[in-house]
Amino acid sequence: GDLGMRPFVLAQPEVHEHKLGPKDRLLILGSDGVWDRLDSQEAVDIAARHKDPGSAAREITGVAKQRWHADTQGQLSDDITAVVMHLDYGSPPPTRASSSQQLAKSTSTAWRRGSTDALPKRFNTSQRLAALDSLRPVGALARRPSDRRRR
Repeated sequence: GDLGMRPFVLAQPEVHEHKLGPKDRLLILGSDGVWDRLDSQEAVDIAARHKDPGSAAREITGVAKQRWHADTQGQLSDDITAVVMHLDYGSPPPTRASSSQQLAKSTSTAWRRGSTDALPKRFNTSQRLAALDSLRPVGALARRPSDRRRR
């Protein structure tokens, strides 16, 4: 963490709940660096223009970054991260076992901001996920030796 910023960082997350329904077509997750510069309807309008969730996320973060730089004369920028997911209700949800197996396959690498590598599309159309603003692999996720033992 950034100990110098400790007085300004809150440990309590801001959480909003919304029950998804058949009319919901997009899910957009963003850091406060996005939401401090775009309202939710503008983000939805941007994402709706893109078939690819990755390009939607890049545009959302790009707009937020431009506004941060314009508002602060290029001096400040917050963490600007967004994830866009297209929701598809056309197929039944996967079973619990297949969801776990698919998640295990899709999380073999940890990702973080910092390069122009894109998050791999390892999800089918109904689960397509895209992460924005330059992600790069930071290494395979490792299990502790105690996690490998049979129980």
